Amino acid sequence: FIDFLILQHPRVVSMLGPGLSLLMVQSKGWPSQICWWGVWSLLILYGRGDFNSHWFFWQDFFGLWNKENPSGSVSSSDNFRNLIVSAFVVSVSVCLKRNIVGMHLGARLYARYNERLKESLQEILIISELSMWARGKRDEHKS
Repeated sequence: FIDFLILQHPRVVSMLGPGLSLLMVQSKGWPSQICWWGVWSLLILYGRGDFNSHWFFWQDFFGLWNKENPSGSVSSSDNFRNLIVSAFVVSVSVCLKRNIVGMHLGARLYARYNERLKESLQEILIISELSMWARGKRDEHKS
């Protein structure tokens, strides 16, 4: 999904900016999954409210999904909150580390191979111009 959204649509990159786009591309895999698990767990599961204990608390038909079935205290415990926060912090840290290392290695590659790449591109440009000239001469000769 991240590849499709960011790498295939230039407007998304222009809206997010290059830094955030690169951060999202680098966070593919388990860091992204754990980060979103933490966010959704914090929003939906953690707390002492009726919804956090029983998602279908308003209905009386199934006792499994209302107050007839005690949910325990896992969703409101400090250990669960600490687990959610640590999962979020670890995943964001891994994403930032991947981004920093990628930028560092990219800068080193650019500094090392920049001149050779310029020379190769100039040679390719000369070959392209020569082939266009030869094609023009061939077309003149056919006519």
